[in-house]
Amino acid sequence: MKRLSAVVNRTLYVLSLVMFITMFAITIINVFTRYMFNSPIPWAVELGRYSFVSVIFLGAIYVMRENGHIGLDIFIGMLPKKYNRLIVIFGKLVSLIFLSVFTVQAVRMTLMNINVQAAGMGIPMAIPYSFMIIGGVGMLIELVLNMIFPRRTNKDSDPADHNIL
Repeated sequence: MKRLSAVVNRTLYVLSLVMFITMFAITIINVFTRYMFNSPIPWAVELGRYSFVSVIFLGAIYVMRENGHIGLDIFIGMLPKKYNRLIVIFGKLVSLIFLSVFTVQAVRMTLMNINVQAAGMGIPMAIPYSFMIIGGVGMLIELVLNMIFPRRTNKDSDPADHNIL
């Protein structure tokens, strides 16, 4: 399990890094060509935008893996211990429902746009929309794994640090 986790971490890291470097490089090149040669690259803005979106969703998977998404831990800490677990379970269930709906709708949106082409790059819009599916499925998997194996992350103090399933 630890080896698989290390491979997933490394893969998320490398893919995020590649997409970030792509976004950064194409944006710099496009700015240079626009202002130095008065001739911007027609597809550069789209590639930068799609790279940015991919970094967001890959990063969201990684943050979900580490239980690092924004939460109101201060309020959970102010409640009596017996209510902490209920609040954490409720929050995870709401997140599970949200991510399920998000992923289903992302699949629908992607399928609706298979034949739509991006204006600059000419690729099917289903390709950039598929990042939402990857992010949704990845976050769902990580959330479920965190619920089943709560001590698998590196976080020292997590209010949700108990097995809820």
